[in-house]
Amino acid sequence: MSTAAFENRGWAVFDPEPAVDAWCAAARMRADAVMRDPRRARENLRHGRTWFVGVDVMGCDPFGTVPGGPKLGGAGVDFAAAQMSDNWSGDWGRGQLSVAYPGYPRRDPQESVANHRFRALRDGAHLDGLLPIGPARRRKFVEPHGVIVGIALDDSRAGRSPLVVWEDSHLRLRAMMRAALGDVPEPQMSDIDLTEVYAATRKACFAECPRVELGVEPGQVIVLHRALLHGIAPWHSPTPRPRRAVYFRPELPTLTDWLA
Repeated sequence: MSTAAFENRGWAVFDPEPAVDAWCAAARMRADAVMRDPRRARENLRHGRTWFVGVDVMGCDPFGTVPGGPKLGGAGVDFAAAQMSDNWSGDWGRGQLSVAYPGYPRRDPQESVANHRFRALRDGAHLDGLLPIGPARRRKFVEPHGVIVGIALDDSRAGRSPLVVWEDSHLRLRAMMRAALGDVPEPQMSDIDLTEVYAATRKACFAECPRVELGVEPGQVIVLHRALLHGIAPWHSPTPRPRRAVYFRPELPTLTDWLA
């Protein structure tokens, strides 16, 4: 996909290739070990044990190398790297293992009815890096992810909780962020409460942007624009096997870089 096309719709999918297949083979072994660990299960299972959050559990080095496996590479990874700023360190992060199980999403006892409904009916749609902070859970810009890269370890087609995106929503959300933070000094950006303007912009995205389910086969690589609204679809498949994917969200040096 061209950079111009990516900039217009906000996402791209790259087909399997040998470099990614080799990486996935090692990643599956690591994922199996992590999922068998009782401590990891206690720390990461959410939504009635139907989603394994798995932030940083892949244990990759800065080059995206899974322990005992090859370096992260391939056309999709190269394309994602080109979306980063020139002053990016090159660190891909440790790697998130996201696992959806049959029945996703069930409701946790401590989860409100409204939050569960939003996850079930709106796919838990969110903008990465905009986090709920404090007891009041006010949305503030904290993590300047430069791009989002998802690598499928299993097939997410046929209702196995695929990634969901709202096509071209990044144009609206990026404009929102620039308008709200463009004149704010870097040290104060994370103090600005974006809760209301974010909720209004997200609502407009639901109404005006096409919802697209990105069901992919093993070894395919998904690249998302950093400002794209996205989530996870509910499970609608009869298969009993969980669906695994690994995500990388490399961070830019500053919040200002994100707005560029």
